[in-house]
Amino acid sequence: MEVEGIFMEEKILWQGKPESLIDKAKGKLNSVEYIITNERIRIKHGLIGKKEDEIDLVRINDIRVDQGIKDRVQGIGDIVLTTTDTLNPAFIIQSIKNPHEVKELLRKAIREEKERQNVRYHEGL
Repeated sequence: MEVEGIFMEEKILWQGKPESLIDKAKGKLNSVEYIITNERIRIKHGLIGKKEDEIDLVRINDIRVDQGIKDRVQGIGDIVLTTTDTLNPAFIIQSIKNPHEVKELLRKAIREEKERQNVRYHEGL
């Protein structure tokens, strides 16, 4: 990708799979993978039939961590993203380890990508 004469390379910032006890029991049958890059989030699903969802970081408006008592004990949680995407207005990264750390990494990446693309947020518009 080239922006204003500068070649930008998409870089993986974080990648992981759901880590709940149920997901761990599935082992290799756990076919969900999350990839966060400096430009977008990708969620890959499926063992035989493959499906991939993605959302550009600039389309994310809000980010939060949902973590119940069982999740806290296991050190996992969900990251819930509110987006401007009409197909995926709520994008969820489920049952990941260290959700607060991943949220902060993602928050920083969102801010940097919006600044790079000169995207401004104006509440109420």
